[in-house]
Amino acid sequence: MNLLIKSKGFKIFILCIVLSIVISMVIVFILFFKNTTSGYHTVSRTPCGTMAIVGVDGYRGLIDIATGQEILPMEYRRIEVYDHWAWVLQDDEIAVINITSGEKVIPFGRYTQIECLDQRVWIIQDGLIKTEVEGLIGVIDIETGEEVIPFGQFDYIGRVRNGFAHIAYNDMWGLFDVSMGEVAIPVGEYFLVTSAGGGRAVVINAGEEALIEIETGEYIIPFGEYDGIHISPWDYNMINVRRNPRNPERGSSLINIETGEVIVPFEQDYGQIFYQHGLITIVSPCHHYKKLMNMAGDVLISFERYNNRWLIICDETVRVTIGGSRGIYNFIDGHYIIPLGIYHSFSSSHSLFDSIDYKVVATNLDEEVGLLCIESGEAIIEFGRFKDIILFENGFVAVAEEQGSRFRRETVWRIEKISELHGFEEN
Repeated sequence: MNLLIKSKGFKIFILCIVLSIVISMVIVFILFFKNTTSGYHTVSRTPCGTMAIVGVDGYRGLIDIATGQEILPMEYRRIEVYDHWAWVLQDDEIAVINITSGEKVIPFGRYTQIECLDQRVWIIQDGLIKTEVEGLIGVIDIETGEEVIPFGQFDYIGRVRNGFAHIAYNDMWGLFDVSMGEVAIPVGEYFLVTSAGGGRAVVINAGEEALIEIETGEYIIPFGEYDGIHISPWDYNMINVRRNPRNPERGSSLINIETGEVIVPFEQDYGQIFYQHGLITIVSPCHHYKKLMNMAGDVLISFERYNNRWLIICDETVRVTIGGSRGIYNFIDGHYIIPLGIYHSFSSSHSLFDSIDYKVVATNLDEEVGLLCIESGEAIIEFGRFKDIILFENGFVAVAEEQGSRFRRETVWRIEKISELHGFEEN
């Protein structure tokens, strides 16, 4: 009998040990994976440089990266931010929140759709947004709720560029002046209206383009004179006029329409000409960048000897791409800051002009990510230390690392000061 009791007691003892181990493992497992969510599963930049959209398990919130303060709770499926407004999605319904006050200026369920109209963000100039209700579209003033473009007046309302929105009804096109709240070019007056700015617009009829004065409708450049006309978004007076390669008088020129000055004389070998921040980029008809010039006509850099190149202006530097390799070239000093053949990707931005404080996230040929100083080419955050890096303003970055066991790995993001990662104090 005693042997039986001892045998049962031994079994119970062993069972308790096994259960204790299992429970401990479960607790450690839960605590470990709970701790992995102390970071974020996703991080993204906003047009407001001190804010970041962060996510965990499919939900999004908004934080101040400098203080870590929660601006919007992590309860939305999607967030988009511009200025002091946030577009949020929750349970398939959309609302707009004033970030400063926390007020829902457009509550959930009022509109079935709220779209972006600006070139980059969903809110357009002067706090106006495009909405949809019962299949009808219109534009409202986000501050007052008043209709700027009445619902149902048009079938299509395009994005606002330079203060104007393209409108259409029954496949006929026009232009709406957002600031004045009125139709600038009536629908159907022209087959198509393309770029607009500075009180002028490019219009198309029967495949020919013209430049008109919006207010008077007078022709500045009549139909048939050029095959292509483009208004620079950086200076509305700068107009690129082109004739197609099939045209015997093919070529391109850049003119100041206000003064009549010819900035770049007409040349047969020129295709598109872009004016940006006081610099002129000339593209050959086959869309390879050829020359970068200043307003005096001095050629700062020429890539006529290269193929498959891409060039993007960044203050005194350009980004050069040849094949799958990228470098950064200083056209003032005439040398490569970052030579070709080392990196094949710079940042997630399309333009280095958007880089912050002359820093850029780069990916080397081994697919390792690091942070570079554009001025010196030196690594601020060494390559391979983190899985990914997102650059913010005020000396902050979001860095991603893989965490977890070999059976369950996940990417976790956290916000850090660059100086603490690099070991120096930011200016």
